[in-house]
Amino acid sequence: MKRNLTLILCFVVLSVTGCSIVRQPSAEEYESVRQNKKAIVLFRLTGSLDGKEVHLLLEKTPWIDSSNIVGSTVLLANLDSNEPVKRFSTYYSPSLVAAESGWGAFLLEPGTYYLSIRSGRLRDTEVHVPGFRFTVPADARLIYIGSLHLACSTKELASWSKVRIMGSCSSEATAANEIEAANLIGQDSLREFGPPSSAIMQPYGSPLAPGTISGLAPVGLLAPTSKIDLGSPEWMKRAIRIGLLPSAGLFFLAGGGAPGPGAGGAVALAILWAPVGATLGYLGGKWSESSWEPCQKALQESLSKFDPTAALAVKLKGALDNWSVAALEIGTQADGGAEASDVQSILSAYIQRIVARLCRPSSLSTTLCLEVVTRARLFDTATQTYLYDGVFIYSDGELSMLESQPYELSVTSSTTPASGRDLEAYCGEGGGEILQSDLSNALNATVNRAVQDLGLRLE
Repeated sequence: MKRNLTLILCFVVLSVTGCSIVRQPSAEEYESVRQNKKAIVLFRLTGSLDGKEVHLLLEKTPWIDSSNIVGSTVLLANLDSNEPVKRFSTYYSPSLVAAESGWGAFLLEPGTYYLSIRSGRLRDTEVHVPGFRFTVPADARLIYIGSLHLACSTKELASWSKVRIMGSCSSEATAANEIEAANLIGQDSLREFGPPSSAIMQPYGSPLAPGTISGLAPVGLLAPTSKIDLGSPEWMKRAIRIGLLPSAGLFFLAGGGAPGPGAGGAVALAILWAPVGATLGYLGGKWSESSWEPCQKALQESLSKFDPTAALAVKLKGALDNWSVAALEIGTQADGGAEASDVQSILSAYIQRIVARLCRPSSLSTTLCLEVVTRARLFDTATQTYLYDGVFIYSDGELSMLESQPYELSVTSSTTPASGRDLEAYCGEGGGEILQSDLSNALNATVNRAVQDLGLRLE
């Protein structure tokens, strides 16, 4: 019975990645650690199902009816690389005995990472599993990032049925610190890399306590200057998707009707149309891209004149001044900026991307929605740690239509149209000024969200 419970929870939590046969790093992988190219990141993951302990890291994934349970996975992303989350597919454990107790490891390059355990889309399931962040130092070989416990419970499928399905899954909002146990794991299996250093993962995107940044003044403002290119709509993807709509419709009709010659004919027509639709879509996409190019160049020129990075720094400084938080711009001596030693904390912010997206990519509409992604971090110079790290995504379209990452925190504005703007607005006369105005509103909304998360908010 316990093994069956393990299999069920294992499927729910780590169906693709974690529930695998234990393996140790290869000789080449160990060598990358010795050369400080990567680090062994030690963690512990335990679980329970209906109050009974289960081993999440040992069992293979069972086949379970997908109509009742859809598996989930560990998500991992390097925030420094601005990369999309990936399913964690490389799982290590120091030993079989360690894995039985929930000890596993990542093998990662230096950087700051986002981590989350995402339960699958279970029917009527409540999921309360937060995201976390942790940092792999550049000189680290072995670190310990904490311990998590996932508690799941089942419920009856129906009052007349004895079949049970997943009811809820949750974990604590903070990771437990079991550094002494981690030291023992290191001594037993990873002795050559020395004792693990503690770098306990922190809740991701959680607002700081009110007044936090005020108590760390003067604050150094760091907004690295970099060229930002305006991202273009995915014209080709949209055009091919539209070209294949007839095939999708025929497949839908075939699947929804009664079996018979008619259904087979619909499938045949769908297959025959697919290459035609893809070709027409490709030609349409190339035409849309070429038509967009002059507009994109004009908007890029306007964007460069606006200098969004400089605007972000000014808006941050103004927001801190409004809350009477002393702030100094950090730069080189030649720039006349303050030295890092003059401040108690450093607030760094930079724009990761600016994109003009199609608000409704599956339709014929050419309405564009502005998307702005910005990262903000607060560094405590006394403790040499980041107290806050968040990636914000602003859009003047419907948030449900965004193809955002789990670690991107949504930001909205009340001053920009929530439905985006027509293509002609950006590509017509005065389009550059409209883009600058919309971008300024986006940065205002982002700065407002950021300073609130940093503790400057009315309770």
